[in-house]
Amino acid sequence: MYTHYLRSDPTPEKMYALCKLTWITKGGEGELPDNTGSVVAPALSTLAKVNLVARSPSELGRELRRAGASNDLVKLALYPIGFTNFYGGFRNIAREWVANHQSSVWDIFHAVAGAETHDDVRGAYASVEKLPSLPRPNAGDLPASSLLTPTLACLDPHRAPIINSRDAVKRRLRMLGLSTASLVAQYEGLSGLIGQAGIDDAFALDQATDDQIRKAMKKTLTIGEGKRTQRDERLGRAPRRGSRVPPFDRRSCDET
Repeated sequence: MYTHYLRSDPTPEKMYALCKLTWITKGGEGELPDNTGSVVAPALSTLAKVNLVARSPSELGRELRRAGASNDLVKLALYPIGFTNFYGGFRNIAREWVANHQSSVWDIFHAVAGAETHDDVRGAYASVEKLPSLPRPNAGDLPASSLLTPTLACLDPHRAPIINSRDAVKRRLRMLGLSTASLVAQYEGLSGLIGQAGIDDAFALDQATDDQIRKAMKKTLTIGEGKRTQRDERLGRAPRRGSRVPPFDRRSCDET
């Protein structure tokens, strides 16, 4: 998605649309209404520059096929898209915020999409930390990490953890003693768990049980910088190209 639709034409509208593709909608009692009409079709309309009005994945696939979209995009549209219940009160605010900080947001996306090492991604998270929060009149602001890190996880699932306001994320940060730490320190702690105790990537980390986290923490204590460098070399750039987001229990997503 990034390679085909954003890299050569990084407009703020497209960057916002890429973030939007990580969002779900939630109904009562944990139900997940189809987000095709409210989230997926509008975002893909912006990215692919076509007019999509579909209300279901099957309709979306047909519309994309008629518009001449690639087979890969048509197939992608048939799967559930989105995994984070981004705060409804900030969804429209995020559009203007991305436009106001488009240069920084693009630099962050570009850095993670092309990252070769842990340090490359760490630098991107440091840049996220420098960005101002998303403002909301008469209510609390939202850290930029809540908007951007789910997208970063899609760009590099093996090095870029999701750091938002989900209860599970807060709990993991408490377990690591990083609740009040800087975003970069939180990144270091969470990314160090990836590759341990069956936690293969950022999405597995986001769904991991507390027991998995404890096991991963024990293993992480024995990993030094040399081991991390070896992991960077093993991951490299090629294994991430064309990778798909794994199946996700979207029902477990809190508002973030």
